[in-house]
Amino acid sequence: QVCERIRIRSRWPQPVFNQQRCIACTICVEACPTGCIDLKPDRGNRQTLLYPFLKKARNCIGCAFCMLECPVDAVDMRQSEG
Repeated sequence: QVCERIRIRSRWPQPVFNQQRCIACTICVEACPTGCIDLKPDRGNRQTLLYPFLKKARNCIGCAFCMLECPVDAVDMRQSEG
């Protein structure tokens, strides 16, 4: 597989999390080499589950390790909005 070098940071893909699919396993948080993914509670549930979100978008390097390690395919990589 060939890696493409993307020089402009705003064109780097970033993770988008599907909370309908997510099982709150935290594997994506552990897989992130830069620590830019964190957890936030879903207060709508009776049980408090922690779901991933991109806390430090500037630190994301677009490696897609979070997507590759997700056991339920709840992470997609998309170009950032900014």
